[in-house]
Amino acid sequence: MSGTSGKAKRLEGIEINVSGNDKVGIQYTTHCQSYGWLPWSSNGDMSGTEGEAKRLEAIKIQLTGADKDKYDIYYRVHAQSYGWLGWAKNGAPAGTAGYAKRLEGIQIVIVKKGEKIDENKNGIKSVNKSAYIALSGTSPVVNSKPTSSMNPTIEGNSTPNVTYRTHVQTYPAKASGNDVFVPTPSVNDWYDTVKLNYGIDYSEGRTYFEDIPDTWHKMLHVLRFWCGKDIDGFRVDMAEMVPVEFWAWVLDNIHREYDVVMIAEIYRPDLYRRYLDAGFDYLYDKVGLYNTLENICRHKQRADSITDTWKVLNGLDDRMLRFMENHDEQRVASEHFYGDSFKALPAVTVSALMNRGPFMIYDGQESGEDARGSNGFSGDDGRTSIFDYVTMPKHQRWMNNGAFDGGGFDKQQKKLYEFYKRLLNLRLDSDAIRRGEFYDLMWANPWYSDFDPQFVYAFLRYYNNDRLLVVVNFNDKECRDVKVKIPSDALSLMKVDVNSRWILYDVFNDCKIDVDIHTVDDEGVPLLLEPSDVKVMSLREFYKK
Repeated sequence: MSGTSGKAKRLEGIEINVSGNDKVGIQYTTHCQSYGWLPWSSNGDMSGTEGEAKRLEAIKIQLTGADKDKYDIYYRVHAQSYGWLGWAKNGAPAGTAGYAKRLEGIQIVIVKKGEKIDENKNGIKSVNKSAYIALSGTSPVVNSKPTSSMNPTIEGNSTPNVTYRTHVQTYPAKASGNDVFVPTPSVNDWYDTVKLNYGIDYSEGRTYFEDIPDTWHKMLHVLRFWCGKDIDGFRVDMAEMVPVEFWAWVLDNIHREYDVVMIAEIYRPDLYRRYLDAGFDYLYDKVGLYNTLENICRHKQRADSITDTWKVLNGLDDRMLRFMENHDEQRVASEHFYGDSFKALPAVTVSALMNRGPFMIYDGQESGEDARGSNGFSGDDGRTSIFDYVTMPKHQRWMNNGAFDGGGFDKQQKKLYEFYKRLLNLRLDSDAIRRGEFYDLMWANPWYSDFDPQFVYAFLRYYNNDRLLVVVNFNDKECRDVKVKIPSDALSLMKVDVNSRWILYDVFNDCKIDVDIHTVDDEGVPLLLEPSDVKVMSLREFYKK
């Protein structure tokens, strides 16, 4: 017998050998969780998995070779919930199908044709006569008759020996935070974090939420403790790796008592709405807008692909938190990204101004921190390490020996800091950004017009009399001379009086241009965009005609 009995440990893999007769071999296949029946293995090869926490549910074993018909191979399994099943033989399935029951132990015997086996081998009695129990429709061998060990009458030669060993589930002292259930996680696993018990049996994929798990109460206690310190909110790392049922329960309790902002790091758009419904205020827009902007900046993806990105959110735009830097991503000023903070400003501007949702600045971003060099365990990867005590030399110039006034900035840092200052104040002061609507202008400015959707992106934000035209050039080497068309329906939505004279005021450069409002939908607004240029233009009524 190999495996366990009564310890609730799954078999994850098996190796089987025969010896004593060179003309007899063996092959076997297992039905594995998530994968189904695996390809046949033979003569000591592993069938199953290691390190994936996948249970075996059934097995088929048969002899091979010139003398295979001179012997029978019998086997039976210990199946979860059923105990020891009846004996199967010669390639018939043993185990279960359709019930998600793990195999826990196995016995294998080879006898000469016609030889009877001990049905209670090693003192173990089968509690179920059937060797294979299948839910109808779940297996290609459903309804096969249970094999039995009745006395065959065919004579055979000397019996070969069979040896076998199984890979049994291990119970490490802890599971890593990224769901690795082995005692020796790799260097790339989250070995410095531990998986808590939120009421999920990960080996079987079952949940136990009927009685609130103890971990839920403990986490509620932790959240209440920090809320009692008058914090503003929480940013939850990898929220999707904790069941949404817990978040719905705990956030319902927290929001009854405290006014805190809850932000979830989550990378699965299919779960966005569920986690928002559970009580999160905002979600990371990483796999959407950040990845799109990164690809535009680094890999020359088309600028008009931004349109497709916001459309797939299906109205959740205002619930997404935008950013161009965080502890997981490379600094935009690093050699691994752009190597120049100014080249990233078009992406920063789009990220900050497209929607009403929050925008995040990472520590040192406004100082042009570039994470140059190796940072301890993090290495030279363009990120400021979160694993070590490290310095941020460029950001320290703003700290200026405790004055915190930017007194150590060089000329370029002062220019960069001023841009971020204006951008963030615009977000705070502009009703169009904080409360207004969004209008994507890309449909009105195709490639065959005086526009370049490969590198240029344009949109409107508006609320009452606050109307903004935002145009950026992602080309970091060439100017773009464009004419941005504003369709008549956009003018109507913004309540633009065509009988008035209008100007466009450049918010960041303190200059203005006259606009013929009667021609913007046909001839467009002429703009010269420098490499990596950003134009934020306020459409203002100059006087009524």
